[in-house]
Amino acid sequence: MELMMAKEHLYTLIKVATEEDIRAQIGTTTHFDLVNYDSIKVHRVKKQTPFQDFKAQIAEELGIPVVLQRYWVWAKRINKTTRPNRPLTAVEEAQTVQQLKDSHMKMPLTELRLFLEAPILREDLKQLSPSLPERNRGDILIFFKLYDPEKETLQYVGSLYVRLSYRPNEVMRHINRLAGFPEDQPIKLFEEIKFDPNVMCEAIDKKLTLKGSQLEDGDIICFQKELPLGAASAHRFPEVPAFMENVVNRQVVHFRKLEKPSAPYFDLELSKELTYLDAISALAAHMGLDNPAKLRLSPHNVHTHMPRVAPFKYATSDKLYDMLRGNTPYSDILYYEVLDIPLPDLEKLKTLNVVFANSKVEEVASHQIRIPRTGTVSDLLVELRKKVELSRPDAELRVVEVITSKISKVLPPGDKISDQCWKIRAEEVPTEEVDAGPNDRLLHVYHFRRDKLNKDQAILFGNPFLLVVREGETMAEVKARIKAKLGTKDGEFDTWKFAHVTNKASPEYIKDDEVVLTRFPSVVSIFEAEFLGMEHADMGPQRARIREPERRGHETDTDPDPESKPNHEPDAEAGLKPDHKLGSDSDGGSAGKPWLTANPGIVNGAWLDELRVFWESNSGLQSVPVIPDEKSRELLQRFLSDKRGQLRLARTHIKSLGCGELRRRCAALRLRGWRIGWRTPLLWGLHLDERGSCRCCGQVAGITMCRLPQKSACGGRI
Repeated sequence: MELMMAKEHLYTLIKVATEEDIRAQIGTTTHFDLVNYDSIKVHRVKKQTPFQDFKAQIAEELGIPVVLQRYWVWAKRINKTTRPNRPLTAVEEAQTVQQLKDSHMKMPLTELRLFLEAPILREDLKQLSPSLPERNRGDILIFFKLYDPEKETLQYVGSLYVRLSYRPNEVMRHINRLAGFPEDQPIKLFEEIKFDPNVMCEAIDKKLTLKGSQLEDGDIICFQKELPLGAASAHRFPEVPAFMENVVNRQVVHFRKLEKPSAPYFDLELSKELTYLDAISALAAHMGLDNPAKLRLSPHNVHTHMPRVAPFKYATSDKLYDMLRGNTPYSDILYYEVLDIPLPDLEKLKTLNVVFANSKVEEVASHQIRIPRTGTVSDLLVELRKKVELSRPDAELRVVEVITSKISKVLPPGDKISDQCWKIRAEEVPTEEVDAGPNDRLLHVYHFRRDKLNKDQAILFGNPFLLVVREGETMAEVKARIKAKLGTKDGEFDTWKFAHVTNKASPEYIKDDEVVLTRFPSVVSIFEAEFLGMEHADMGPQRARIREPERRGHETDTDPDPESKPNHEPDAEAGLKPDHKLGSDSDGGSAGKPWLTANPGIVNGAWLDELRVFWESNSGLQSVPVIPDEKSRELLQRFLSDKRGQLRLARTHIKSLGCGELRRRCAALRLRGWRIGWRTPLLWGLHLDERGSCRCCGQVAGITMCRLPQKSACGGRI
C-alpha cells in the first residue's frame, strides 16, 4: 500500500460514464442531472499512456470496439448543473491521458471525467448497432427521461440526435420509440433546467423550434403521456414539475412520542414545503385521529437528543423545513403528543404543575391545573379543591413558591400566577395560624447541613415549611411542636440542632430555654433573609455541588462519583414529576446572597445535576434571578446535557442595561481575568470541571468568553 501511494503521482485517474450507468442511477439513487460520478469506476492509468491505448482498454472491458467509441467532456454550467458539452476532437484523442486531463481539468488533484457515447444495444439481436449515429452540423445530443404519474417514477430511456431546426412534433415519434409507446401517442415535454436551490423544469413550447427553445448539447428533456381532461386530480403529482418539486422537498420525518422519547418511532415521508396544519393533518391521518387540532408537535434538540422545552404554537407560519431546522443544526425528528382538548383551546389556558403537601409537609400528589391566561391564585385554588382531599371542607388553602428548598414567597389569592414558577406547592393552612395572635410570628423553617469546606455556610435540603411561633414561646416548646408536625422518631430527632440562620453570618444555635422570637425581632422581606434552621444529616445521596465563588477562585465539595448515585429529591421519593423550570420570578431579590442550590429536575427527560443561580456584588453584578428566555434555556440545556462532565454551570442574567452601565460591569469582569464579548440581555455560563475549577466559558445567548489561553474544547471563543 505504501509503495502504491508513493507511485500515485505517476498515474492519472479517469472515470468513464456510459448510458448504462445513467439508466441504473436515474430514478433510484438520483433523479436530477445524468450521473453521480461518486459511483463510477475509477481507472488508474499511467500519465504517459496514449489516449488511444486507454480506448483499447475500455474496448476490452466493455466489449465496445474502439471505432464505435465517442467520448464527450463534461462542463459545469452557471446554474450548477453538469452536462456533456462536446465530443473529443481527433487532435485531443491523439494526446496522452495526462495532457488530456490538464487541458480540461483545472484542479490538479481531480480525476478526468468523460461520457462514453456508444451504439445502441439492440435487445432483439443482443448486439451493437453497426455504427455510431452521425453527428451533422446543426445536430444536438439530447437525453430523455420518462415520467409515469400513476407509479410516480422517473427513468432514463436514452438519447437522440435532433436537429435544432426541428419542432417538437417532428421528433415525437422518435421519443415515443424510446419509451415503447405507439408513434402517435400524445406526449408532453419538459426541459429539466436546474434543481438547486430551486427546481426549474419548464414545459417546452411545441410551436417553437428546438433552437427557439434554446436547447443545446447535453440538455435533458423529461416527457410523459398527456393526461385526459380532468384526470390530473387523480394523481398526487400529475406532471413532471410537481414530481421534481416533491423529490427535492420530500423529507422522511421520524415521529416520536413526547412522553416516551426513547421508545420506537414511526416514519412519514412529507414535503418540506408543508405548513404546520398540513403536517398535523398528515400525521393525524396516519394515526387515525379525527381531529388534527388535538396534536401538538415539539422540536428536537440536537445537543441533548431530547425534545426542546417549547412546543410549536398552533397554526404557526413555519413550514416543515423551518420546524425541523429551528435555531439548531438540521434535524429530522419531531415529537408529538395527543391532547385531550384541541390545541387552540389549550393555548388560551395556562397549565400549572402543582404539588400538594399534607400536614407533615410531605408532597403526596402532583396535579396539572388549567386556568385562564389571566387567572389568579384564587382560580388555581378553586380547581385544586376539586382534585385533593382536605381535612375538612372549609379548610383554608395557600400557595407558595419553592426555590432550592426555600419558600421564596407566599402567593396572595388575588395575584396572577405565572406558569414559570420554579415549584408551586399548595397546602392547608393550619388552624394554629388562623388563630395566631397579633404578637405571634410566622417563621420560615428549613432543613440544613453545614458545608464541609465552609462551616459558616448552610446547605439547604428537604421540604421547607411555615410555622407560627407564639409570643414568649421557648425553643423547647417549638421543637416539640415541630417534632409532632413532622412525625420524626425520638432517636433521630434528638440529634437535631436548631439555629437562627441569616445570609450574612454563621448559624447561631438557639438554646432550649431561649425565647425564639427574640432572635427574630424585625419583619423580614418576602424572600426571607433569615429563617429557623433545623441542622441534621441529609440521609439521601449527596450530589456534587459548587461553592460560592470567592476571590481566591472556585472550589467545590464533590462526591467521588456523583453520576453513580441518584439525585435525592422529595419529588423522586414520592413518585412525583420533579419541577422542571430553569428560572425564578423576578419580583423578589436578595443582593449579595450566597449561591442558591437549585432542586435538580427533569428538563424534557434529562436530569440536571446542578444549576446555580447567583449574583456577585464584588464585581458590580447585582441582579435578581429571572427566568431565561427560550433560547437561553436551550443553550443552558446544551451545556448541562451535552456531556456528563459538563453538568456544572453557573449563570447570571443582567436585564436590559444602558451602554455605559453594561461597559462598567463588563470592565469589572475584565479585572477578574475574563475576556468578554456581549450583547444584551447578558447570560454568563461557566463550564466547571469535577473539582469545581473554571475550565472555559462557551457561547451562551450571544456572549462569548474564555479564561483559557486557547480555544476551549466545548466551543467557547476567545
